[in-house]
Amino acid sequence: MRIRKFSVEFEWENISWDFLWEKWNDTALLFLHWAGNWNKQRFLPLRKWLLEEHNIASYAIDFIGHGETWGNLLGSSLDQRTQQVLKVVEEEIEEKNIVLVVASMSWYTAVKLTQHLNIVWMILMVPWVYLPEVYSVPFWKEFSNIIRQKDSWKKSDAFEIIKKYTWELLIISAEHDDVIPKEIITGLMDGAVGANKKEHIEISGAPHKIAVYFGENENECKNITQRIANMYENISKTL
Repeated sequence: MRIRKFSVEFEWENISWDFLWEKWNDTALLFLHWAGNWNKQRFLPLRKWLLEEHNIASYAIDFIGHGETWGNLLGSSLDQRTQQVLKVVEEEIEEKNIVLVVASMSWYTAVKLTQHLNIVWMILMVPWVYLPEVYSVPFWKEFSNIIRQKDSWKKSDAFEIIKKYTWELLIISAEHDDVIPKEIITGLMDGAVGANKKEHIEISGAPHKIAVYFGENENECKNITQRIANMYENISKTL
């Protein structure tokens, strides 16, 4: 197993990203992490299983202020996160077809990326959605005040954007998620009317921090990576 680490200049910072591989794939599998103190390392158990058991390579990015990417997180925004991913993909990732594996806040980045990239499959772990007016607001007090408004997620443009998505969709939720309302999962599944295929899996016993749960529960990690691998191979055959 090889991990190659790279960086890409973005405005005043260098975006850290890596490539976990043994052989080249025709479709890029790209992981985008949570908010808070999360980084690309959290997905390493899943990525290792995908590579070691299924020979599926993957990419992962550290957003500004996370992991190996320096910078001020509080000066960043959801919009800037979209631009960070686009910078890495457009300059460094040669594959034209992208599979996104995203968690929580990064789902909103993912749905915005469908307007710019050829996303052939989205795997959404405990996805959260936001009001369109917070998209360019820096991660600071104003951002927090807006998203803490009761039921603000109901006015998200994500439910409209996903209607135009025509490829594959997998939503992974956690049984004991105390952050994501079940109505968000239902809304996204119902809204994805144009998806070629859509599926929802709820992980029994898992909390919101589902990547940690996978890292601590080998059987669940194996099961979900097997599901991802099967679908990945099926999608790759059709492209």
